[in-house]
Amino acid sequence: MEEFFDFINDIQSTELETDAQFDALTAFSRAVDGYAPLIFDLESDTAALSDVLNACQAVWKNLQYDRNMATVLVSFVHVSLQKFQFCFVQE
Repeated sequence: MEEFFDFINDIQSTELETDAQFDALTAFSRAVDGYAPLIFDLESDTAALSDVLNACQAVWKNLQYDRNMATVLVSFVHVSLQKFQFCFVQE
């Protein structure tokens, strides 16, 4: 997870041109942090069902704290994919 936040910090320091871009990246970072127990904390080849359920409980607690977390993540991915598609079509 440390690499992810290093990546976010690198982007924040070099490529953001508007407050909206900064806000979007911050929201995305917050959403990924909320889902971190499922994204980063599980070992894919050794996780037991109890590990997955514990990670889900942690994410559920994060969702209770930040009810917009899922919406923010989906919106960020949707906008990012649209931008990628636009760039791909232009080339």
